Amino acid sequence: MASVSEVEVEVSYEEMSSLELVKQMKDMLKVLEKKAKADESKLKKFEAKEEKRERAAPAKGVRPSQLDENNAWVEFVHQHMLGNGWKSFTHKERHGKGIAEIEFPESEEIVLPGGEDGQTVMVFRGVEPAQQPSLSHAMSVSKAYKEFDVYAEWKASWDAEHPEEEKQQVKAEAKAVVRVSMTLAEKMAEKARKEAEKEAEKEEKKAERERKKAAAEAKKKQEKADKEAAKQLAALNKSVKGGPKAAVLRAMVPVMKPGVKAVWVPPENNDVKPWAVKGVTYLRMANDFLFAALPNDALGPPVGLYDPKTDTIDTEQKLVFVDDD
Repeated sequence: MASVSEVEVEVSYEEMSSLELVKQMKDMLKVLEKKAKADESKLKKFEAKEEKRERAAPAKGVRPSQLDENNAWVEFVHQHMLGNGWKSFTHKERHGKGIAEIEFPESEEIVLPGGEDGQTVMVFRGVEPAQQPSLSHAMSVSKAYKEFDVYAEWKASWDAEHPEEEKQQVKAEAKAVVRVSMTLAEKMAEKARKEAEKEAEKEEKKAERERKKAAAEAKKKQEKADKEAAKQLAALNKSVKGGPKAAVLRAMVPVMKPGVKAVWVPPENNDVKPWAVKGVTYLRMANDFLFAALPNDALGPPVGLYDPKTDTIDTEQKLVFVDDD
């Protein structure tokens, strides 16, 4: 027989007797108890998993104990280098997506600028400006130092001070990387080259922005000029009696004999007549302003102010209307 948990039924509690209600409640309590136990079991498993994870991971900002010895050795080597100098060595650094093996020169002792009583320091030989090795450099040199007697002496001292420390070695899976070799001078030249490329890219982007800005301004200026020309042309067409076509028909270019210059008879105010300038026919107003003559006797855009004395056109001049009054 199916239980309450297996079958969904619509129940009207008002129609049930008190005994039926009690039985219903018992069945519901059994299902509730079963679900509560299942949820409690899941919660315990989750808490155990979290506790195990927290025990395995070191606290944030805390160095694992197995690294203490190595870090102390690197610090000792660093101080030894600063006090006693070093021989040339190879140091690995990131280079793009790979690794570069940089050849660092040996040490030289120089007088500390501004120091008292001739105080000296150890720096890389021939490197300008003067540089001293860092902890990262000491980490590379520390591997070679383990072959010297100084390491055996330091190790005995460390073990004596840390007798109860557990010696653990953490091995990480090696990941294939691209490796290159270069000198310190080559590394500095590579850095300068990248900075120059970055600066050039920056300047190119700036120039591109200036070009786009200039193009946008030129386009805006041209659109404004086109609108103004269209506005002037519309105003002129409106003022010419009978429209531009009628104006052209009223004043055709007269046929002149060779060698005979046409006589200019000005049209009425705001009207136009054809006029040839150096073989090109324009539409000329009484104030000597010229317009282009388009096909089908249509009035074209403004051209400029015509000078009868020199037979030239000043295209910088703007159109000026003459009232009929």
